Amino acid sequence: MELLCKGDPTAFVTTMLDYYKLPNDTPGRCTIGNIYQVVQEIEAAIYANLDAPGNLHVNLILHEFEGLLFSDVTAFFGAAKADDKSVIELGRIRSSFPSPEHINDSEDTAPSKRIIRILPEYSKTLNGIEIAKSIGVEKIAEECPHFKAWLEGIKALAKRSLQ
Repeated sequence: MELLCKGDPTAFVTTMLDYYKLPNDTPGRCTIGNIYQVVQEIEAAIYANLDAPGNLHVNLILHEFEGLLFSDVTAFFGAAKADDKSVIELGRIRSSFPSPEHINDSEDTAPSKRIIRILPEYSKTLNGIEIAKSIGVEKIAEECPHFKAWLEGIKALAKRSLQ
């Protein structure tokens, strides 16, 4: 990231890294608080560790990409052989959390682990992308405040570049 930012200061660089299994030596990793505070502190620490380049917008996905897919579980229909029963089960998971971003990150409860338990044929690179496209960026942003803030940060960078 540092090479990209310094190599072309007119280019904007952002990240879409999963918080789940983030290395323990990541700057700011040992922060404590609600998940939004924790992730914002880690993002700020990464940014500061890279000497705060003005063209960088650090973003961590809570807790991983698959969490975003819980923004609309009906988008799973047909993917990885999802049927009524599996979509209902995914809906139960979603409804037990304040947002898709709260579906947590342990070995057993990470969003991808939950999906794979229900849909063993699920593939992030095949099904995940199609499900995300089906849901749409607007719906994901509506359901996921941190994701929405990332999009707004990208828009702010673009707006700044037009000035």
